[in-house]
This record gives sequence, C-alpha cells and structure tokens, in this order.
Amino acid sequence: MLRQTRLMRLNATTEHHLATAAPGRLAALGRFCHRHRRWVLAFWVAVLALGVLIGGRVFEGSVTHTSAGGAESARGDAIVAAADPSAGSITAVVGGRPVDDQAVRTAVTAAAQDITKLPGVLSVADAYQGGQPSALTAVDGNGSLVDVRMTDSATTAQQQAVSQRLAQIQAPGTQVKVGGDLVVQQEVKSQTQSDTTFGEIVTLPLTLVVMVLVFGGLAAASLPVIGAVASVGGALLAMFGFSHLMDLDTSVLPIATVLGLGLSIDYALLMVNRFREERGQGSPPAVAIERTAATAGRTVAFSGLTVAVALSGLFVFTSPVFSAVAAAGVSVVVIAVLAALTLVPALLGFAGHRIKPPKHSEPDEGFFARTVRKVQRRAVPVALVCVALLMAAGAPFLGANMRSTGAAALPSGSAGRQVADIVKADYPQAAPAPVTVVVQGSEQAAAQYADQVVAKLPGVAGVRAVQPVDAQLSTVEVLVHGDPQGAAAKQVVNELRDHRGGLETYVTGDAASVVDFQHELTNRGPWAFGLVAVGTLVLLFLMTGSVVMPVKALLMNVLSLGCSLGALTLVFQHGWFASTLGFTPTGGWKPSSRCWSSPSPSGCRWTTRSSCSRGSRS
Repeated sequence: MLRQTRLMRLNATTEHHLATAAPGRLAALGRFCHRHRRWVLAFWVAVLALGVLIGGRVFEGSVTHTSAGGAESARGDAIVAAADPSAGSITAVVGGRPVDDQAVRTAVTAAAQDITKLPGVLSVADAYQGGQPSALTAVDGNGSLVDVRMTDSATTAQQQAVSQRLAQIQAPGTQVKVGGDLVVQQEVKSQTQSDTTFGEIVTLPLTLVVMVLVFGGLAAASLPVIGAVASVGGALLAMFGFSHLMDLDTSVLPIATVLGLGLSIDYALLMVNRFREERGQGSPPAVAIERTAATAGRTVAFSGLTVAVALSGLFVFTSPVFSAVAAAGVSVVVIAVLAALTLVPALLGFAGHRIKPPKHSEPDEGFFARTVRKVQRRAVPVALVCVALLMAAGAPFLGANMRSTGAAALPSGSAGRQVADIVKADYPQAAPAPVTVVVQGSEQAAAQYADQVVAKLPGVAGVRAVQPVDAQLSTVEVLVHGDPQGAAAKQVVNELRDHRGGLETYVTGDAASVVDFQHELTNRGPWAFGLVAVGTLVLLFLMTGSVVMPVKALLMNVLSLGCSLGALTLVFQHGWFASTLGFTPTGGWKPSSRCWSSPSPSGCRWTTRSSCSRGSRS
C-alpha cells in the first residue's frame, strides 16, 4: 500500500512537471538532444576525432610573424618578398677556432659545396667567399657563419636536409650551432604546439578534480570536462578551415584553444548545476534537461553573443593578427555555445539519473553570503577602494613599451634563439638592421639617397649597406643609436618617412613595424572600443531589461581589463616573476648604443644596463 502511494505521488509530480514544461526554442532544442542523444554524441565524437587528426596541421600551417595590414612597413616587406625568390635562410655558427684555421676552412668549404647541390637551395655564403674581413666573420676572428638561402618552394624536408648537413661540419676544436629565420619559424611552431598541448593535459585533470569537489560526484564532474574536450576538437577544425583563408599567427592558436576551453567548461558547469537544481525540485531527467536548456541555455546563448561581439571589435583593425584572433575567437565561442546547448543535454540524458541533486537548498549563510551583506552595508566606500586599487594595478600599462619579438620568444636553450643571440653579439654586420628602407629604383639611386639624405638625418648612426634586390629595387640598411626599437629608432623611422629624397621608398624593419602598430591602435582603437561597448550594452539590456546593469558591467570589464594589462606590463616588460615563469622579458632588456651604432663592435651582449661586454654572448 505504501509503495502504491509513493508511485501515485511520483506519477502526479511527473505529470505536473510535464504539464508545465518550459516553452521556447531552446527548450525544444534540449528536448531534441535528449531524445536523439546517441546521434548528438556520435556527431561530437566525430568532431573530436577530426580535430585530433588535423590538429598538428593547424600549427604547421601557422605563420610566426604578421605585420600591420596595409601599413607602410607591411607594403615594403611585401614588395621585397615578391621580388626576392628566397623564403628565408638557415644559418650555422662555426665557432671555437680562428676563422683562418686551415682545417676549419676545409670543412666549411666542403659543406658549402655539398649544400649547393641540395634541392631547394638558392645560394650558399660563407666567410671564405669574396675575401676577408667578411660580414660572416666574428669580430674577434674566432668563428664564422654559413648562410644558406632557401627558395620559396623549399619543403620542410629539404630545409631539414640542409640543417643536418650544416650540423655535420667538423673540424678539431669547433662547435656548430644551426639556426636562422627558417629554423626559428619551425621552432616557434613546435614550441607553440607543445605548450598548448601541455597546457590542456594539465588543465583538464585539474578541472576534473575541482568539479568533483564542487559537485561531490564523478558523473556531474565529468560532463564539463567532456564538453571542453569536444569544444577543443571543434576549435581545431575551425582554425584549420581559417588557415586556408587567412594567415594565422602562432599566437592565435593558444589564445583560441584556451578561450574555447575556458568558455566550454564555464557553460557546461552552468548547465549541469541548473540540471541538479531542477532535479532537486523533483523534476524527472527529461523535464529537467528541457528546463535547463530554457533557462541556463538562455544565459549561455547571451554570454556567447556578448563574447563574440567583443571579439568582433578586432575586425576594425587592419592587422592580420587582429583579424585572425577575431575570426578564430568568434568561431571558438560559437562552438563552445553549441557544445553547451547540444552535447551537454545529450550527456545529461545518458548520465542524468546518476547526478546527485542538492540535498537541500543553499542557505543565505556562509562566508560569501556574509561578505556580500557587509559589502552592501558599505557599498560606496568599498566601491571607491576597489576602483582605486584596480586603477593602480592598471597604471603600469600607461608606460608599456611595445616591441616586436622574434627568436627572443623562444626558450634560451633552443638552437634558433642561441644562434640569433650569437649573431647579434659577435656578427653585428650580419644581424638584421634596426631600420631598412626599401627604395624603388636602381642601386645607384639608392646609394645616392643613402649618402645625401639618410646619413645626415638626426638619430642615424650610419648606413651599413645598400643591397640590390633586382634592377629596380634596392634596400638601405640603417643603423641607429640606442635601443633598436626604442624612442630614438622610432624617431628615425618618422624622419625617413618625412625625407624620401624624391624617391618612392618604404621604411620597414622592427622599429617601423612597431610604429605602424601603435599608429593603428591609436587611430582604430576608439572605434573598436565603441563597437564593443554598444554591442555589449544592447545585448545585456535585452537579457536583463535594465539600463544600469549593462553600464555597471561595462565599467567593471574596463577596470578589470586595465588591471590585466597592467599585470602583463609588469611581468613581460619589467620582468616580474620572469625567473619563476621561465622566460626572458624582452621589454625590459636594453642593448648598448655602441652595440648597434658601431660598424664593428667587439662582441656586445644584451644587458639590463647600457653597457657592452667584450667577448661575451647572451
């Protein structure tokens, strides 16, 4: 009799919940995913499998540097790239013995002759061609460079064959390190892929442990993790598609995957928690899933739209890296929302009966409840103190020094980083010039312009070389005083653009790229912020029906963003916690002016002071 009474009450409760099922499209979507959960799960398994299979191709197809859209530096680089059949170079440092050692000469020249015959090689240069002293000879005479230029059609396998032959240069007492821009590009891609994979491997188990502690059970805890894994697979698929439409900078890939990972976990957590609440109120799994999709699903949809609108503000900028972040980010957000609205309801259909509902409603007590009540009683003073602290934390960003990084982004133990540092220190004539002027004209016209105009401009330490690219295109390598990307170098860029000597010129180089990037941020930044602000206010108004709440949310986001940028400035520019985190703070390191302005310094290294250390390497 007692059992029959319980069954009658359960049937009555079920009928009540079914009669009051949530209306709307999101509720219908949740109902559909629950009924067809096997097909939904199979679809996401296929997405994950494809993402894992092509994940490596996404990183291989990325690029390690994108310049500022249609800026002058980008146009100049594009003109040179179109006229130059070389895709880059592979450079070997042969050190440890005097360059005029006969055994070293024999080993280097033999390797150069062998490499010339390899496929994909455009040219080979060493210190024994054209007489000495050479730009490929170390300033102290105890080492030389072998520079191999590869064609733009050279494959990765052909580049590796050249690297292997260079590494095989052997002579008594010598050490060989192989680097160059092509090696740096491959190492950056490999490092980005390994770091991203490692981050995911560490994050997911930790997330699972935290979810178990939050929900008190493995069934509920595993759903956000499963949703996150599926979202990462979808993100890799989306970025693989975008890699065929635009250049994806290597920095875009970890940003997109981490964004997708965080959003998918957050959205799935919200959905599962809402499902538990519905189950705690007596709803059967099917009705609980439907109501979860109608309520929490609405929050997920509006959140995703808000994040997508915020990322769309990056489309205002012309730099490819901004467009790539926006396109990849928006696609990742869409995938995270879809996973939350489809995969999570399907998983709840499989495991919903095993998820424990809360034993009782949460009381308005505890640490957080007490803290909120205390804050509300002193709302104005607390708000003023918090705003002051956030503004103080963001203040370092006002002194941010933007820089263009290359090999410095790699770990100090990588071959590409070591070779780049050695070249800067011991082979100043072979190191990239701080500023390069692309001249559309003959070599003679470029040389005349360099002597009569460039060399006389303030801040210019000298003209290192005038190099012809073809009959009507040349480059002028300009040396500057001080930091190659500092204020003086940027002033030289402006002077060169104001004094073109009646020629069609393009000022390029790292300093010029930074100048163009800052100019783009200044001109287009307010428009991007306006777009994001308006879109966010409209979406939050539609969601909450309030005007005050969207404004407060926007102000809080601005303050938190400023705080984040201030922290980034302290860490990456000023070097806070650099040794703990294991990286070199490129913004806080200054080279000696002598190291860059003198045509033949005696081995300078990067230091935190304006000093020059003879015979040392960074």
